[in-house]
Amino acid sequence: MDKKNIESAAISEVKDSILGCDILSPYISENDKEPSWDGFIYIYKDKGRKKENIQGRVAVQVKGESNSDFTQSEISHPADIADLKNYLKDNGVIYFVVYINKQNPRQRKVYYNTLTPVKLGLNLKSNENTTSLNIKLREFPKQPEIQKVLFLNFLKDSRQQVSYTPHNIISIDEVKQSNIKGFTYLPENYKVLNTTQSLFNVLNSNEIYFYASDNNKNLIPTDLFTSSELRLNVIDTVDNCPISINGKNIIMVLREFSRKMV
Repeated sequence: MDKKNIESAAISEVKDSILGCDILSPYISENDKEPSWDGFIYIYKDKGRKKENIQGRVAVQVKGESNSDFTQSEISHPADIADLKNYLKDNGVIYFVVYINKQNPRQRKVYYNTLTPVKLGLNLKSNENTTSLNIKLREFPKQPEIQKVLFLNFLKDSRQQVSYTPHNIISIDEVKQSNIKGFTYLPENYKVLNTTQSLFNVLNSNEIYFYASDNNKNLIPTDLFTSSELRLNVIDTVDNCPISINGKNIIMVLREFSRKMV
């Protein structure tokens, strides 16, 4: 396959991968000449997908790569710094890389990275003198419910973070300041999960952003943590700061979710 066909196949695979998610609708053009972006995935409030029920849209970039190794759960891929700077100006992007088997082009695997403004800003800040940056991508989930949470959370996080620069982001070393009253996790709605997918698994398998609350109840982006890092660095180290999900204490949320699972 030549480069043009690889890119077309990659876009087609990304579109096909979200067909089962009833609130997502891709508008991604093949052979698009638009700089930095390939299109958008629209997010609707319900499966009716009427234009009056659009919650928002997420910009996407899709890259295809000829590769026969489908055993990896995570990969790295070079991205142009100029593109990353453009994504930062536009609420971030979900970056896809699709592996396509050269011998069997129908064998494909989709990887992704949710490049939010916080993640982009921190990466660009630490790589100011380069022209490209290797970004890590993980396997794109096939389950529609997990895809739903992924896109809803990206939409809310990117909107919350867009007005902040890397210099405004609070690090873990700063959270003990007297004006920090707690942390909040802002999933769009954890109740969209069905009974086969636990909240614990979402917290363990997805990137989560916590926001520090100050005296004026402003939500200030903090560094990105995985759930294990969160337990070690926030719950254990900053135990005087309560953690909440959408305004509820995290223990209350977990108890509520557990009752729904019974």
